[in-house]
Amino acid sequence: MRVSDFRRTVFRSYKKHGRRALPWRKTQNPYRIFVSEIMLQQTQVSRILPKYNEWMKVFPDWRALERAPFAKVLGVWQGIGYNRRARFLKESAKIVAAAYRGALPASVSELERFPGIGPYSARAIACFAFDRCEPFIETNIRRAVIHSFFSRKRAYISDAEILVILRRVEPRAEKREWYWALMDFGASLSHLRINPNRRAESYRAQSRFEGSSRYVRAAVLKALLEKRRLSLRELKRILMGDPHAASYLRGAGFMQILEGLEKDKILWYNNKQWKIAENK
Repeated sequence: MRVSDFRRTVFRSYKKHGRRALPWRKTQNPYRIFVSEIMLQQTQVSRILPKYNEWMKVFPDWRALERAPFAKVLGVWQGIGYNRRARFLKESAKIVAAAYRGALPASVSELERFPGIGPYSARAIACFAFDRCEPFIETNIRRAVIHSFFSRKRAYISDAEILVILRRVEPRAEKREWYWALMDFGASLSHLRINPNRRAESYRAQSRFEGSSRYVRAAVLKALLEKRRLSLRELKRILMGDPHAASYLRGAGFMQILEGLEKDKILWYNNKQWKIAENK
C-alpha cells in the first residue's frame, strides 16, 4: 500500500469511528496519561474505562497516590489483573516526588527508567503528554501495519521491519492524532478471522486465565485484602474451595506464587503470616 493511501485510510477510519471520548485522550495531564498507559498494558479498553474513572476519583494526582497506603492502591486496582502494575504506579509516584519535585519528566530515556515502563510506554507517554512523538509499536499498531504492508505469506515479521514503515508513514503534523488513529484502525481489524499479529515475530498467545498462576495470584490478593493477614494454612483453606485454584495447592507451585508476590513487593511474610505489603 502506498504511504498516502495508508494515511488516508487511517484518518478516514478515525473520523468515522475514532474513540475521541476516552478520558485520557481529552487531556495532556502527564499523570493521567501515565496511569492510563500502565492500565492499558495487556488489558482491553472496555475493562479499563470504569477503573480509570474510579482511580482518578481516589488518586487524582501524584501526591495523593504517593501518600496512599499500598493496600488501598491495590484494593482500587482489583479487577484489572497483572497486579504488579499497581506496585509500579505506587513506586512511580514515589520517584516523581523524590527525584522530580512532583513533575513527570518528558524525555523517553528518563521515562524508561520508571518501573513497568518499556520502549512503547515511554514513547506513548512522551507523545500524548508532551507532544514529543516518534514511532512506537503496540499491539494495534503492529496489527495495522502487518495487515496493510506485508504479504499474507510473510511470517516472523520483526518489530524492526515495522518501525521502518512507521517512520515512512508518520505525518509531519498532528502526530498525537495520528497515533490515536493508527491504534484505533488496528483495533478495528481485530474482527478479522486470522489475526495479522500471529505473523509477527513477537507474537505470543495468551494462556487461559482460569486455572493459571495469574488466577491464583489474584485469588491470594483478594483473600488478603479481605482478611488482612493469613497463615499459609489459612490461605490454602480459603483457596481449596475454588476449583480453578485448587490444583496449585498441591506441590511447590503455591509457594512459588507467594514468593513471586513477595519479590514483586506486593506481599510481606512476617510472624508466619502473609499480608499485603505496606509502604516503604
